[in-house]
Amino acid sequence: MLKVFADRGGTFTDLVAVSDQSDIIHRLSTLPERFQLVALPHQSWVIVYKLLSEQPDQYPDAVIQGK
Repeated sequence: MLKVFADRGGTFTDLVAVSDQSDIIHRLSTLPERFQLVALPHQSWVIVYKLLSEQPDQYPDAVIQGK
C-alpha cells in the first residue's frame, strides 16, 4: 500500500505518504536529509518530503517533482 497526499502551501509543498512497503522505506532511509520517516503501528510508515512551492529554476511544479 502507498497513499500519497500533497499539501501545497505558500512557501512549501509537503508531500506526505503512508506505506507498508519495506523496500520503499529502506531506500528512503538512506536519504535522511530529504525524507522524514515516522513509524506507525502494524509496520506502516509516514513519509514526509518538503519542497519549496515555487523554484522554477529547479522544477516546474513541486507536486510533480516530488512524486
